[in-house]
Amino acid sequence: MAVPTTCCSSPPNLTPGGINPCLCLLSAQLPVGVWWNGSQWAVFNEDGSIMGTLFAYNVLVVPKANKSAFVHKATGSNTVGNHTLLNSPLLNGKPDALVLSTQYLDPGGAGGVSNSHQVGVRYFKSLKRWGVFNEGGGAMPLGAAFNVLICSS
Repeated sequence: MAVPTTCCSSPPNLTPGGINPCLCLLSAQLPVGVWWNGSQWAVFNEDGSIMGTLFAYNVLVVPKANKSAFVHKATGSNTVGNHTLLNSPLLNGKPDALVLSTQYLDPGGAGGVSNSHQVGVRYFKSLKRWGVFNEGGGAMPLGAAFNVLICSS
């Protein structure tokens, strides 16, 4: 089976089915990413630690890449400090866009780079570009990959 193109995952869903969460789940969460294990998508902790058994995740798989669902890789030409800039006509110059991003360890089954930081997306007004950034300020590793989904309103 071919590797699906794009998968987006949320941070842990602490209330699957509307059930109140255990207070133990409300502490700081580890950074998670997704990878394709050859037969299905998997969610994992980017720092390599064991996954908790009480966690649930919302996962969206987009079966085919397109202009609004794609893989972005941090390279020397698009990465500075703690962020990597996205380049898409659907995003450039559009500060009100809705952008989702999930760390992706193994794009195309070619091996990948782990990024053990929580990530977010933000608009860089001076550059008129969106970027994925490490929330704690740590350097963005070259080769880190992200599934990006641009949602239309």
